[in-house]
Amino acid sequence: MRLVVENSDEDVEAQYALDDLTWNLRELTANLLRVTRGAGRPEVIGQQSASVVDGFQRYFDAKGHWPVGFDLAAVLDLNRTYSEEQLASRGDLQYAERDIVRAALQIAASDLLGQRTQATRGHSDMAEAIRSRDDALAAIRLKPPHANYLKVRAEMKKRASGLRSKGRPPEWTDLESD
Repeated sequence: MRLVVENSDEDVEAQYALDDLTWNLRELTANLLRVTRGAGRPEVIGQQSASVVDGFQRYFDAKGHWPVGFDLAAVLDLNRTYSEEQLASRGDLQYAERDIVRAALQIAASDLLGQRTQATRGHSDMAEAIRSRDDALAAIRLKPPHANYLKVRAEMKKRASGLRSKGRPPEWTDLESD
């Protein structure tokens, strides 16, 4: 059996353009966020923007249309940074922290455009996310320690009490009885 995969030159070029666009768009977005918070490199925004525009144009030239909005949204989706294992291991805490970041982004975007209603919504979302995070942390604190931890801790206390009572390690008390 022979498997033949054929991609047209246009499809290959479009994929390369989309790959470049993905990186350039993430890089520009990250820099804009950093500049907004008072860090970042404002002097490279023009160069980064030109790279993004070039990526869009290369994609358009190869496919005859712009990249689909869904693909562009996926490029900037913060959820992609969390694996299923991370979400499962930290559960509600991970979700709450993600919601805090989303609310902060909403507030920043709304403030930049002077959109008071959306900024107010962002503040409400932030307060709710912080409450969720506090609840998740409280639940973690209330969980009983791992059974192995309890055994080790009990053994350490036992050894420590032997040291205090005789002034010597517990193993030495065995030698004295002989």
